[in-house]
Amino acid sequence: MKNINYLIICCAILFTACNKKIELTPGLENFKVSTTATSFKVGEEVNFSIQGSADIINFYSGEEYHQLDYRDGRVEKIEEAILSFNTSNPVLSGAQTDQFSVMASTDFDGNYSDYSHIQNATWVDITNRFKLATSATFLAGGAINITDLKVDKKPIYIAFKYLTRPSSFGIVRTWHVEALSLKGNTSTGSLVLGDIAKSAFRLIEQNPETAPSRSTLSATRITLLGNLATPQNDIETQTWAVSRAFNITDADMGPDKPITIKAYSDSRLDRHTYAYKTPGTYNVSFVAKNTNVDGSAEVVREMEITIVP
Repeated sequence: MKNINYLIICCAILFTACNKKIELTPGLENFKVSTTATSFKVGEEVNFSIQGSADIINFYSGEEYHQLDYRDGRVEKIEEAILSFNTSNPVLSGAQTDQFSVMASTDFDGNYSDYSHIQNATWVDITNRFKLATSATFLAGGAINITDLKVDKKPIYIAFKYLTRPSSFGIVRTWHVEALSLKGNTSTGSLVLGDIAKSAFRLIEQNPETAPSRSTLSATRITLLGNLATPQNDIETQTWAVSRAFNITDADMGPDKPITIKAYSDSRLDRHTYAYKTPGTYNVSFVAKNTNVDGSAEVVREMEITIVP
């Protein structure tokens, strides 16, 4: 009986120990940051004095893309959507003219399975905004603002339309598209929304069974070329290279990133220095965190400093 009671007591102690919550490192509430002044010169080291204990300390300088207010994500308005690409058109390869068009749609349904979805969408012809090649030498079409095509809360699709006429119009020509870029300009900078590799262009044939074209797609080039005409397929038909959907209204810039100035395994930190390269007023933030497997806690200490030339 004594042995059984002893076993029960040991199990109870072990159960209690296993279920006891691990306490966080104490003293987080005493975490403080200070400086000797509130104004510094460009390039001058700002010396931040740190008091208190924290397992992890993250530093937000207050500079663009390093601000605490945007640590969960930053979305900026796209003020300009700029489309550019290069084309080549080996004229000697054929005689047919006006085969190539640049199109845009904000109501295409994103279904690339058959041509009916092209027909059901509204497409705006923007070909005349660009310079198009007249030879085998690639020609830059220009950096063209297409922001006027924007429709609120709707994406935009970019497409290259290729028309194959009957052989009585002559041999079809080859069109190449390279170096495509769609950029979004915001108040703070520019970001690439898509290029040929990331724009997921897909080919849609008007007559895939009876008159498929010889068009191809690669990571660097769109090649549009009509079918080989035979008595059975000598018809007028279209081939479309259509991009994925692009948001040209808002740009998701992702979360602002801090600098981790103390990691969990680092020894205690009592100061941090940082030099600013640009004049301005910055809201500086230090985020101190204590954490373990059972929980975490954090405090934020902020201050405003001015950087002068």
